[in-house]
Amino acid sequence: TGKPEQPDTRWSYPCVAAGDGPDVTESWEEIHPFPIPIVRLVMMNDRRAAQLTEGCAKTLARIKAAAEA
Repeated sequence: TGKPEQPDTRWSYPCVAAGDGPDVTESWEEIHPFPIPIVRLVMMNDRRAAQLTEGCAKTLARIKAAAEA
């Protein structure tokens, strides 16, 4: 996330072979974390956590659909 030339967060989706198909794990790394703790506190609230959970589910569903196509 962030600007393409200077991302704030790097998301990855490593796949590992499993018995009935691949297991995909979503992970992220802060490249440029918020410098002020209060900003981090305000940004990481329940609403933001819900957005991240919903976004994760959508992304993993898209990866599944692409893998099954």
